[in-house]
Amino acid sequence: MRNRSVGAKRVGTKTLAALLGAVIVLGLCGSAAGAARVVDSGGSEGGDPGATMEGDLFAPTRCPPVLTEEQQAILDRARALVAEMERIVDEAEMYSARESWAQVEIELLDYVSTMVTLEAVLDSFVATVTTEPFPFRYFLGPIVEAVAAQAGGIADVWTVLPEANRDPVRRAVLAAAEASDHPGFWRHMVRLVLSQVERDPDEIRENLEESLARAQADLEATLERMARLEGIIANLEEKIDACEDETLRERLEDKKHLAELDLAVCEAKVARDEFAIEIIEERLAELEANED
Repeated sequence: MRNRSVGAKRVGTKTLAALLGAVIVLGLCGSAAGAARVVDSGGSEGGDPGATMEGDLFAPTRCPPVLTEEQQAILDRARALVAEMERIVDEAEMYSARESWAQVEIELLDYVSTMVTLEAVLDSFVATVTTEPFPFRYFLGPIVEAVAAQAGGIADVWTVLPEANRDPVRRAVLAAAEASDHPGFWRHMVRLVLSQVERDPDEIRENLEESLARAQADLEATLERMARLEGIIANLEEKIDACEDETLRERLEDKKHLAELDLAVCEAKVARDEFAIEIIEERLAELEANED
C-alpha cells in the first residue's frame, strides 16, 4: 500500500464510507436519487458538497484519469466478486423455489463471505488513490449499484426462508457488520435480517422474470458457443486425418482436446440453465395460481 498524507487518508476513508453507505440508499431510492442523497449529505461543515471528495463522488467525469495497473487489477477483482454475488443470488432463488432450505442457507452464507471480501477490495482501491479530487463514482459507482440491485433477490429468498435457516445467516451478517469499518455497507443486510420482510408479489414476479431472462440468455449464448465448438472440432478432425507431419498433428490434436473440454463445460452449463429455467417457470406459475 502506498504512503499517503494524513489528510489524504482521512478523505479517502470518508469517501469510502460515503460510497459504501450509498448501497442502502441506492437500493431504496434508485441510483439517481441515491446518488443525489449521498452528494447532498457528503458536504463540508460549511454546507458546500463540492468542498470535499464526497461532493465529487457521483459527479460525471468527462476525462477520467488513467488507472495504474494495480488499480485496474483491483477493479477487475471487484467486478468479478459482484458477478459471483449475482450468481449466488440466482442459485439461492433456484434452491428457494425447490424449498431446499439448507442449500439456500449455504448460498446466503457464501454471499455474506463474498460481500466481506468485496468491502476489503473496495477499501484497497481507495487506499491507492493519492490525488484529489478523484472520480470514485465513475469507477466504483457501477459496482455499488450492482450490489444494490441484488437486494431484491436476497429479500425474496429471506422472506420464505425458515427461521432455523435464518439464524446462521443473521449471525454472520451481524458479525460482519460489527467487524466492518464501514457499517453503511452492511446496513441494508442488517435491516433485512433483523426484520420480518413481506414482499410485494409483483416485485417477486419481476425479480423472477429477470432471473428467467438471464438464464434464457445464458442458455442461448451457450448453445451458440456449442455450435461453434462442434464446427471447430469437425474441422480439426479433418485436418488431423489429412495431416502427415507428426508435430503438427500433435498440435492439432491438442487443440481438438481443448475444444472438447470447452464443449463439455458448455454441456454442463446447458444442463444447469435448463434446470434453472424449469424451476423459475414453476415458481412463476405458482405465483399466478395463487392470484387466481
